[in-house]
Amino acid sequence: MKRIANVMGLLLLAGQAMACDEDCNGPAYSTAAEACRLKAEATVLEDVIADRITGLHARVGSDTRVGKMLAESQNAWLAYRDAQCQLAAQTQGGTHGISWHRCNAEMLRERDMLLQEMAAAVVPDS
Repeated sequence: MKRIANVMGLLLLAGQAMACDEDCNGPAYSTAAEACRLKAEATVLEDVIADRITGLHARVGSDTRVGKMLAESQNAWLAYRDAQCQLAAQTQGGTHGISWHRCNAEMLRERDMLLQEMAAAVVPDS
């Protein structure tokens, strides 16, 4: 649990440090600045998730039954995430696509935690 908190802290710092156009230079609590920070955090999380999936594939083999299920799961999750965040954007509104960015960042955080748990429990396919 402590490790997860450390990783999340690093992700937040990295996300805040990344530049996202001039919008990140606005007032700290502006919608544009929040959208910028969320986009930066999402970029970091997407890279972390890609690395976790690559690591899982290395452990189970991408051509195994489990490896194929992992790829299918990730593809299905991406479609679900996109649809869910589009729904959030349409129903919750907001400027600068803030509802979509909040949804995306939250879902990426959840996916990362799930993949961490999966990595800890995975048994290679035989």
